[in-house]
Amino acid sequence: MNCKVCGSNGWINSVLFKKPDKYEEWVGIKDVRRRWRRCLGCGLWHHWRNYPLEDLEKIYSDGYRNPEFRGETIRQALMNVFLLPDTKSENSKRVDWFLKSIGQPETMLDIGSGLGVFPLKLRENSIDVECVEQNNDSIELLSYLNLPCTKEIPDKKYDVISLVHVLEHIEEPVENLKILHRHLKPEGRLFVEVPDAVEFEILYPTHDDFNSCHTHFYDIPSLCRTFHRAEFNVIDIHREHYEERNLYRIMATCKKM
Repeated sequence: MNCKVCGSNGWINSVLFKKPDKYEEWVGIKDVRRRWRRCLGCGLWHHWRNYPLEDLEKIYSDGYRNPEFRGETIRQALMNVFLLPDTKSENSKRVDWFLKSIGQPETMLDIGSGLGVFPLKLRENSIDVECVEQNNDSIELLSYLNLPCTKEIPDKKYDVISLVHVLEHIEEPVENLKILHRHLKPEGRLFVEVPDAVEFEILYPTHDDFNSCHTHFYDIPSLCRTFHRAEFNVIDIHREHYEERNLYRIMATCKKM
């Protein structure tokens, strides 16, 4: 197997998982062998598994926000997150950096909007956002919140496209990022947030950030290389520490080459 970003076939292997996690259990995957592998060429972490990623698709459409799976309804989850004080809110930090890095775009598309907290907080700052989402419960909630939502990327161009905790779920990151070129205006911006691979040094292997739904972990160099392969230039990039949950994230703003 070659690296999706640099093509190298040299790897450092992590621990082997032989039991299904809660996501695999939800979709009925029982025979599990998977492990994280770090590319010796570029540092990208790739999630190897003994089954096709398509076997997890049902978790995105039905399971991800199901109250039996999450232990709370999607509206309860929204309120619990949205009512956090700014000092404890990851979304508040995210929006602050977005405004500093990008400003107030006229047109914006958020892919993988989930609970809709990020678009809602942007709307508080007079930015109207269209959403793309696959989960049926999320689509219903976003409609209730008056956030325009479709399952596919509309055939139009935007000033900004955001991917917040989406890229780490994508098996072919370079090819999928290239698709976004035709949906961005010439001076458009791409805003991305992903988990930081430094978490391999500070979290237990069973932590939910390493769950079966994630396909890659990036550090700053491998993320920059991914953007370059997808014909994006990085404008701003930094590591953010969310102290409340002791999690590290990378935020990046890019433009088309």
